[in-house]
Amino acid sequence: MRFKGSIAKGLLIALALTLIPITSYGTDHAGPKTPSCGNYKVTKNEVIVGVKFPKGTYQVNTFGMSCSKVMGSKGLFSKFLKLKDKDPLPKPWRYLAGAVGAPKFSSGPGVGFRVQLLTSTPRVSPTPTPTPAPSPEKTPTIDNSFVPWSTEFAIEKVSEGAFKSFLDWSKEQTLSPRKHQVIVQDTVKDSKKVEDLQKIDEFTSGLFSQYFKTKSVTVLGSDEQWVISQIFASGGNLRNSQGRCNERYDFLDICMNRDSHFGMVVLDGESQFGKVDDCTHPNRRLFCTSLLSHEYFHLVQINLADNVEGQHWNYGFEEAKNSFPHWFVEGSANFIASAIASIYLDGKYSDFRKQSLSNRPRGPHMANALVDYEVITPNQGWDEIRASSYNIGHIATEYMVASIGFQKFLEIWKDYAVTKNFYLSFEKVTGISTTTFYSKFESARQSLRIPPVTWKRDENLQNKIINP
Repeated sequence: MRFKGSIAKGLLIALALTLIPITSYGTDHAGPKTPSCGNYKVTKNEVIVGVKFPKGTYQVNTFGMSCSKVMGSKGLFSKFLKLKDKDPLPKPWRYLAGAVGAPKFSSGPGVGFRVQLLTSTPRVSPTPTPTPAPSPEKTPTIDNSFVPWSTEFAIEKVSEGAFKSFLDWSKEQTLSPRKHQVIVQDTVKDSKKVEDLQKIDEFTSGLFSQYFKTKSVTVLGSDEQWVISQIFASGGNLRNSQGRCNERYDFLDICMNRDSHFGMVVLDGESQFGKVDDCTHPNRRLFCTSLLSHEYFHLVQINLADNVEGQHWNYGFEEAKNSFPHWFVEGSANFIASAIASIYLDGKYSDFRKQSLSNRPRGPHMANALVDYEVITPNQGWDEIRASSYNIGHIATEYMVASIGFQKFLEIWKDYAVTKNFYLSFEKVTGISTTTFYSKFESARQSLRIPPVTWKRDENLQNKIINP
């Protein structure tokens, strides 16, 4: 993300160097994350739109719709099974051939269902009737749920709690207005290299374009000048990107204005790291999907806060002192990118989170108190403070969302449109001051698996080790 002429490369560019391959999930791997609607028995080998569905018992999971619409003899799965082998699905339904994991059917962003063939049912061996014995005392049930703003907990309760809150929120957005336009250059329109980009753009805008005053616009192409021309032709500008679309992220160049437009130039040949691949490569799917949703969420932030002309984060200037902390801006975008990628690629959020946090800068990593990551100056460069801000901000976002819920988290941005003061809006929405929040967060560092504080920025924002 580039503002005020500085290049905020973000976690995602470094992530391109560390990503592990994303493999398809079989029935023995992590399945759908939403609660099961139950099982559906397919009595003979079937074919839906050319895809084989062997005889057996299938677990059915829905997302963004009720189980009753899918299950039973009159449900959608039964109707699809009754189609001829190569018949198309009734509009607007489609089979997502590129989805990782269980076969997935979708009628639009965030709406559809998955069916997963279950492994063989374990045998139940008969057992003799036991001799009656005195009833043992009941073991007290331990509540392992996360208590908002607590400081001692299992990290999974925070990370998975935050993801679940986002997932639940996303299901409720199926009827929200979609105000988005995507423009694709003819040279890449039928290219598989942009297939994921178009789908993740559709998914992300389906959730968040409701917050734009007019509409959001994404332009995908292979030529920078064409992308620029389409941004201008659709009412956008590139004042924030100095009129260019050349902010390099591996084999993708991006640009965005501070209003509604996001452009991406998909390059051919070798990337700057010497890798000949693109978004179809298993090592790059997460990178591509994460980059687009991360940058799109920056536009969402600005629109929610009605902050097109203001300071997006605290740059260290007097006029920016009440704006958003850098860790809040970039950390929340990283959280959104990981959450969306795990839903779209049908994997575990914990896996995508681990990869997102795998980038470690040279020098101290998350070794400062969270408050030290508020200010990032325009000419600061990619130092340990800027790099760690993405990671510690991601974790801090999870801590907030697990405590107040994702909808309330968005309300902080919305309330800023009224107060023009992050600290006032934070306290109004969360019920605690940022001072209290920082105190609780630092007390929870061990539970959050963050290194202890051993560095501190001085009054001139220079980072120095704390002497014992």
